[in-house]
Amino acid sequence: MMVIEATWEHPEGLYRGIRNGGAADGSSLNNTLYEENILQWKKAGAEVMYYDYYMSVYATKQRYTPLADEVQAIWKRFIEKGILGSATQIECFNLWNYIFNFYTFGRTGYDTEISFEENLERFIVIFGEGAPWIKKIIRETEECVEGQVGIPFCAFYLMDNIDKEKIYSWYEKALDAAKTPLARNNIRLMRMVWRYSDISLDIENARALTGEKVRECENIPCELLYMNKYDSFWKEQTGYGVAFPITGRTDEKFIPDKWYDFE
Repeated sequence: MMVIEATWEHPEGLYRGIRNGGAADGSSLNNTLYEENILQWKKAGAEVMYYDYYMSVYATKQRYTPLADEVQAIWKRFIEKGILGSATQIECFNLWNYIFNFYTFGRTGYDTEISFEENLERFIVIFGEGAPWIKKIIRETEECVEGQVGIPFCAFYLMDNIDKEKIYSWYEKALDAAKTPLARNNIRLMRMVWRYSDISLDIENARALTGEKVRECENIPCELLYMNKYDSFWKEQTGYGVAFPITGRTDEKFIPDKWYDFE
């Protein structure tokens, strides 16, 4: 018998029961009621694994959710406790919105001894000479989200508690340092996901419900509407690997800058 346990508790409202996320020591899952429950099934004779949410959930609308630094501790615990592993929620429809989570999830699944820093060093090569600044951004975001809130709220918490101006300045330095079109375009994509997450949560009524739909918000900034030109899921624009669930009437007032000047 196989039991696959989703990491939900008793929900008080829409999506409020999903576990907290981002604690680098793995404590958002290890030694929690989720582990207690899954090990009871194992003790009863079942093979067990998790159904977890490393790519966040549909209701978070593809916003930046840094969960990579907890993966190593969680997956080492799987080996210790005889848990087969974890499937991951895949409602994200894209690559770039959760790209380092994807990368870490995949590599750590094959090698649980690989460290967060080793994963990070291997990942950032795609940013060329801009890599040191992207490394700083990833570290900063991962350190900000340390299990304070449920996974559906991690993007909200991140944008409320991080020094956004510092992050933007590091993106500027990364783009200035990169020497190839490929590296610069990768930096643009990474920054576009960050920018989308930031300004989509500045919409006045975007925080009313966890399950809100950006497309139903009023007064959508023209820059958000302009981002739809690069959407790979909703607009079927292949090649960019981003997903921005936004609709609106016009983006005519937005004048694109270097961050949308893909080479």
